[in-house]
Amino acid sequence: MHSPSAFSPRGFLSPMSRLVLTIHGLDKTQSALAALKRALGDKKTILRQIGEALVASTDERFVSMQSPDGAPWKPLHPRTIRQKRNKQKILTERGLLRGSIHYELNGDTLEVGTDRKYGAIHQFGGVVKIPARTQTVKVGTKGKNKGRFMKAKSKAAHAIERTFTIPAHDVTIPARPFLGLSGDDKREIAEIVHKHLWAALKQS
Repeated sequence: MHSPSAFSPRGFLSPMSRLVLTIHGLDKTQSALAALKRALGDKKTILRQIGEALVASTDERFVSMQSPDGAPWKPLHPRTIRQKRNKQKILTERGLLRGSIHYELNGDTLEVGTDRKYGAIHQFGGVVKIPARTQTVKVGTKGKNKGRFMKAKSKAAHAIERTFTIPAHDVTIPARPFLGLSGDDKREIAEIVHKHLWAALKQS
């Protein structure tokens, strides 16, 4: 950074005198301001770096299973856990939602998010209305599987098919925010901007 411009008064004050000021350092100040303007004009480079940082921090939330404010995501319902292959992770089954997080630049606007339609219900929570449906399943008739549902691909001779109707019902999905700015995000954004401005000043 350059030192503030110096003011050197000459002459003396009297009813008829003038005060003449000689300002030193304007050339350097104008050069620094021009460099800042150039740095700010190159917004895309800054926004790309911020976008990459935010995508990385969002990805980390699927590991820590925490919201941007540090609050842990609400645990899964026991029934959901029984149905999951990846039982230890919330919002992660095949990793499609996590893998879809990306950023886009629209002019001077940076957007970070997902193109998955179900992303919004997990971010904000809500009620999903499930329509009534008819389903055919296999049910065991012997041994330990007697009266139990079996896999549809089961070839057990004692398994019989049964068709039943599941009535319409609502499923409440709790909010588990994965998008947003954490305190660390805000500090990193400030550091990225500061780095670009400082580099511009040093080149002036």
